[in-house]
Amino acid sequence: VDDLPLECHRIVDRCDFRYRHLERTERDRLINEILQRIDTGNFWVSGPGSQEKWDTGWYENLQDYLNTGDIAALTPKFIRPDVTVRLNRDYVQPLDSNFEFNFVDVYRRWAFDKYFKRCDAIYEFGCGSCQHLPVLAQMYPDTQLHGLDWSEASLSIIERLKLDKSWDIQGHRFDLFSPDESIRFYGDVGVLTIGTMEQLGKNYGTFLSYLIRNRPAVVVHMETIGELYDPHILTDYLALKYDRARNYLQGYL
Repeated sequence: VDDLPLECHRIVDRCDFRYRHLERTERDRLINEILQRIDTGNFWVSGPGSQEKWDTGWYENLQDYLNTGDIAALTPKFIRPDVTVRLNRDYVQPLDSNFEFNFVDVYRRWAFDKYFKRCDAIYEFGCGSCQHLPVLAQMYPDTQLHGLDWSEASLSIIERLKLDKSWDIQGHRFDLFSPDESIRFYGDVGVLTIGTMEQLGKNYGTFLSYLIRNRPAVVVHMETIGELYDPHILTDYLALKYDRARNYLQGYL
């Protein structure tokens, strides 16, 4: 708790982080739904061929932001209210419909405060809907920010944020499967990925080599790391099984 910056304490005080454990029948029903979804394969698989789907999603966020001018419109659609979440290797039902977003907000602000204070510039690879760049811009107004993504919608969001907020953010088209070597780091650079590396599956080597060659001062990954799951625990095993079915990041740790 002592490691949390003041803003995180304010979020914790303001939001409701209470939750209840599921009844046995609820838990059984949820596990059954998870297994059925994995078995039916009713989802798209990560990889180079998924760019069009991300484009579609980020254009929805772009349109919402253009219509409202509200930073909250940049929250990805897959962060949904009123969902059951996996917490401490169990399934729980939050009392606050925005529990997941609030949890992420505390976590990212803690990480940004802890690791990026001394950076001259921060590069977020796979910035997507650009939901994290405004937080970085507010925390570090004198630090140059870079948002990198393979979606044109992401770059359009960044241009609009620059116009509306006058933040020092540069957008770059970037494909993690084929890194643009012309994008180089200078000074003490921080690198950030949040839910980005998972899209690489086992094909992370090219991007990893790119990062190593460019020698950033610090790299922060907030990702699904399969090696940290314990397959002897049911909730971890189901998450690992799902990650593999989606072709999420494997072997990176």
